[in-house]
Amino acid sequence: MRRWTTIFATVILLGATPLPCPAQGGGERSVSLVLLFDKADVVVLGTIGKSVDSGQPSPASLLHVTEVLCDHPARVGQTKLPLELDIYAYGPNDLFLVLFTAKDGNLRFLASEKVTSQAMVSFAAGYLQARKKDRGEQMRFFFNYLDSADEIVYTEAYRELRNDRGDMLWAKQLPALTIAQWMKDPKTPSNRLIYLATLLAHCGDPKTHGDLVRSLLDDAQRNLDSPRLVASYVKLQPAEGWVYLQKTLECAKPADVSRRDSALIVLFWAWNDPHIGLNRQQILQGTGMGLDDPQTAGHAIFRLTQMKAWDLTDRVLDLAGKTTHADLGIQEAIVKYALANPMPRAAAFVEETRRIQPALFKRIELPANLGAVVENIK
Repeated sequence: MRRWTTIFATVILLGATPLPCPAQGGGERSVSLVLLFDKADVVVLGTIGKSVDSGQPSPASLLHVTEVLCDHPARVGQTKLPLELDIYAYGPNDLFLVLFTAKDGNLRFLASEKVTSQAMVSFAAGYLQARKKDRGEQMRFFFNYLDSADEIVYTEAYRELRNDRGDMLWAKQLPALTIAQWMKDPKTPSNRLIYLATLLAHCGDPKTHGDLVRSLLDDAQRNLDSPRLVASYVKLQPAEGWVYLQKTLECAKPADVSRRDSALIVLFWAWNDPHIGLNRQQILQGTGMGLDDPQTAGHAIFRLTQMKAWDLTDRVLDLAGKTTHADLGIQEAIVKYALANPMPRAAAFVEETRRIQPALFKRIELPANLGAVVENIK
């Protein structure tokens, strides 16, 4: 059964408690700039200069405020803010976004980011307004920056879109042709390609864009087997998508087991999301196909347990006596399915299996018993 730079600087401003400062670094930030914006009471643009004219860079520096994007009474009137910051790595004309929180009338430094483009300034100012609006408008704001040439801005926008866990109804208003063009760009990374397909499933044309997503699934060179990509295809073309799922689950090649797992995940999602376009009979039939293959049987049983789908009780329990499904992980999955199952045969199966295989039940029940012990200790 298959199992499932940031650089920190210490800053003291107006006697505030020092806080870590995530500065610009390569790759995706460990701390979201958007999250920092949400925490900030003051967001300003400025340059860093020397507080004393010693002729040498000094750690005692001034932030010369050039523009205020978000303000607070604690800052009003101050255009030069003293910082204790190592500026050796920065030029005197470098522009920074600097964020502060306000408490008891004082400002406390939160974070800084070197401005790499005008797009970053536009993104910061725009988000500080968009955050006051509903989630859908915020997501559409981020979408508008997915083609930004500034890597930091692009990454921030993509991360916020990717992390959205809502119903994504806002995506229905997105420009499908633009998304399709990005998907056809050979420079688009595979992980972002998959996310774009998710967006396209909400706003795209079933025929034209469904065929585009299918071409990605069939692209042997890319070898994309993401369940999100499969779900996008099924949502755009439910009839053809159902055929695709069946053919995928029928394939017994060991190399394709990850694709079969993806198909089972999509069927589980469809059980909870009618917008994917599969009916109950199709979902049960497809998940049942996963029972026949020892490589996916444990996964299929796990999904049936999650779905509380007792229609396949006989088929699941019959696997307990098959040598092809003797793997311990599969047998545990069968017992867990039976334990949750209200059907009479399941109760009888549990009683008999507990009698002849007590060790199996101990393995299953041990984690729960340990949890109870820990709670009692607390």
